[in-house]
Amino acid sequence: MVVSSTDYKIVLESIKDLLPKSYTIIQLRSKVRKFRDKYDKLISGVKNPNENDPHQEKLFELSKNYWGDTIKPKVLKEMHEVPYYYLDQFCRVNNASLTLPPSLLAITAKKGWEESIGKANAAYLNKKSKDLMIVEGEVFVQRCQVILDQTKLMLDVLKQ
Repeated sequence: MVVSSTDYKIVLESIKDLLPKSYTIIQLRSKVRKFRDKYDKLISGVKNPNENDPHQEKLFELSKNYWGDTIKPKVLKEMHEVPYYYLDQFCRVNNASLTLPPSLLAITAKKGWEESIGKANAAYLNKKSKDLMIVEGEVFVQRCQVILDQTKLMLDVLKQ
């Protein structure tokens, strides 16, 4: 979505009384760009949302309402540039029901995968994590299909 300077002027004019100090259009554009980049990282899974911060949750919901679930190509590129992206995603607390003990995760976070377990082991676990995510995705789709079939059957019974 391309926003013109005129649009930024209108927005800035409408919110200027709510702001603690005066801002320029350039500052507003910069702030919006930073919000968008942060939002893109959250929906792409590169970054964890801060679930304990109501302010951040509200910003996330506002961003989602405005930008939707589309990810900018720049963020998709970043996802593929992370060396052990699937392994990182798998080990995130929010994405896995079983995780490594926190002390081991701290070592990995500090040193990185290659230094912690070696490049070959990290590559192996990254591939296993990706394969598992694919299987989990396929199972999720199958579950959705069962729910769809069940819903259709229940609707057919109600219509009779």
